[in-house]
Amino acid sequence: MMKKPTSQDTINPAHAYFLTVSPSTAHVCGYRFKDFCRFTFDTDDFNNCSWGDMKYQHVLSYIRHKQEEGLSVSTLKVMLANIKSLSEQCYVLGYLNIEEHWRIQKIKPVRGQTLPAGRCLTLEEILTLRTFYRQPHIDKRHAWNGATIALGLELGFRRIETRRLKVDDIDFITGTIVATGKGNKKRLIPLTDNAATALKTHLIANKVTKGFVFCNPYTLEPPSDQRQSYACETVGRLLNLSHFSSHDLRRTFATMLLDNGADLIAVQQLLGHASIEMTKIYDRRGERIKLSAINLLPY
Repeated sequence: MMKKPTSQDTINPAHAYFLTVSPSTAHVCGYRFKDFCRFTFDTDDFNNCSWGDMKYQHVLSYIRHKQEEGLSVSTLKVMLANIKSLSEQCYVLGYLNIEEHWRIQKIKPVRGQTLPAGRCLTLEEILTLRTFYRQPHIDKRHAWNGATIALGLELGFRRIETRRLKVDDIDFITGTIVATGKGNKKRLIPLTDNAATALKTHLIANKVTKGFVFCNPYTLEPPSDQRQSYACETVGRLLNLSHFSSHDLRRTFATMLLDNGADLIAVQQLLGHASIEMTKIYDRRGERIKLSAINLLPY
């Protein structure tokens, strides 16, 4: 994690930005900012960067450099947005004047479109996974893995929402569950029978009665993202399935709802997206429509 400034530090724009975002976002942006600083200032020490010398042309040159390295359009757009946020902190702290800050903010994102990442699981794969996490597991690890997968596939949970889930967030009587997403925003989701079964199996097998639903039994802290990726890899190998990620489960959840006529706004609310455009990215129906169309060729 990035070092937090102390009272003895003169706060720099990078650390000022880290204080406005979550620790995980600060961690990722820290690497991006260091790379930008090495390119622009020949140092990745934020306290020794000449922030007042940050110019419009420096940002343009850096983005072009990363584009020539082969980074995707979506990654370049995120990097530019991060640098614009850094520029804003430079302006607020008095390192940049309003004219230079404005010029950086007016830089247009790289144009282009990349193919959607990940994949949507097939119906056969979904049924195979559902059979796995509906059975009563004696093995604690299988119960844990099954519940993790069920949350993504049955309820569209993000990894961070799975990590943050607490026992008190689940109401088996009313059949609801609370997801705590980005920005600590909470949303209420109907609890499906399959997800409820998987969660009950996990809670009983791992003797979880309070606190985080998924936690280290010794520290009682939630698991890392890598632990959730491990669950998908382990179950995938066990069931002889093609590789899938925890986020593929969320994609599949959205696509299957839309395939079966669910309202797009309802799916947006279930996924916890701020905009409908984000939900459309998860809609993989177009891939199957194109395949059906090309199969109509008479040759």
